[in-house]
Amino acid sequence: MSFEVIPRGLWQATDPLKTGQCAIDRDGRIMFRSEDLELVKIGGFALVLADTSTLRLAVRPPHAGEAARAMQVTVMKKKSGADTKRRAINVKRAIKALCLDPAAVKGRYNLTTKNDLLIVNLAGIELGPGAKKDE
Repeated sequence: MSFEVIPRGLWQATDPLKTGQCAIDRDGRIMFRSEDLELVKIGGFALVLADTSTLRLAVRPPHAGEAARAMQVTVMKKKSGADTKRRAINVKRAIKALCLDPAAVKGRYNLTTKNDLLIVNLAGIELGPGAKKDE
């Protein structure tokens, strides 16, 4: 019987997020660096948008009259209470609106910035049940 070394993956949960990246966990929370959110002027609340035709998620600051639909941005802290410079938003419903399973989309993604939007492209992920497949 012999063992072989399994190479480390592209990233691990303990690797720090880089600016221009986001991470989605299996529970449907998306984590950003605080610098990325500040770039598009997102503070304590953000509006989550889903584009079902291209399988993209986006977050932006809420405009006037949209406060009721905005999601809270959670500050991630260490046990000591120190700021980690990470911010989290629950996007589970938006992921499900794209007919994707939150556990299937977990991982790291590069961000695209357009005007006041931070865009995450989820294309290439296997669709879940209830999805309309183009023929």
